[in-house]
Amino acid sequence: MPNILAHCGVQGILTHAIIKDAPPAWITVGCLIPDMPWILVRIVSEFIPNSAAYNLRAYAIVQATLGLSLLLSAGLACLSPRPGFIFRILALNAVLHLLLDASQIKWANGVHFFAPFSWTLLNWGWFWPESLTTILCTVLGVIYLLWAMLHRSRPKPTLPSSRTRRWTLATICTAAYFLLPFAFWHGPYAADNHFMKTLRERDVRADRYIEMDRADYARLETGAKVFSLVGEGINVQEPLRETASKISVKGTFVDAETIRIDQLQIHWPRFRDGASYIGLIWLVVLWFKSWWQFKTASASRLA
Repeated sequence: MPNILAHCGVQGILTHAIIKDAPPAWITVGCLIPDMPWILVRIVSEFIPNSAAYNLRAYAIVQATLGLSLLLSAGLACLSPRPGFIFRILALNAVLHLLLDASQIKWANGVHFFAPFSWTLLNWGWFWPESLTTILCTVLGVIYLLWAMLHRSRPKPTLPSSRTRRWTLATICTAAYFLLPFAFWHGPYAADNHFMKTLRERDVRADRYIEMDRADYARLETGAKVFSLVGEGINVQEPLRETASKISVKGTFVDAETIRIDQLQIHWPRFRDGASYIGLIWLVVLWFKSWWQFKTASASRLA
């Protein structure tokens, strides 16, 4: 999906157009919510065996749905003295994030707006991750975050509210966010989201259609391999003539261990991840700056 900088640029501007006094720090939290499961997958996958990787991905797919993104939005909003206002910001950005994700071409991928009632992936695919559109959105994100760093939010007076009640609701919503995927994770697997079912059924996957999104590719002395979403090395029937390390493919299993690539897209290996890592670091700095401003303003009012 688009990198974090691109999300911040597009969503930040749209959010300010809809909610005039939305704090940039909370907007950027909303930009991240549908991506939180995939950030956690990257961390957790380093510590689990490959046999559990499919379950982990199915769990993350459920968490990344619109329904659970809104649930986490509600939980985080309850940590604010203005939960209703902050929820509108977070919910709007969860929706905008998924709409933007669905706009980018991602083979074997997509978003879920109607889960758990439908596990059909939605992707209308208008532009590639390395297209001019994505680059312009990324530049827009840099400009927006520079403005956000210079912007000074003025905390508005709020009506007294029960901190105990808000924290209780936040705990319930967050716990549900982490527990509900266990009740629904068979849905994405049965629907063959991300071609998990096809990949996992190794004994019967010959002659079956397969797509892979941004898979690692390696040219070896004995041929070439493309690596699945759980790190399985699959032989490529005809090695690529082009130099590539990150590819998206559409093809067919000619046998259990080999695929024939019918359609190919070569990706820039570091652009998306690099922009996302820079964006994450930038957001942490922005959140710390916003927290410090809030703390200073609160101390001034008490003085």
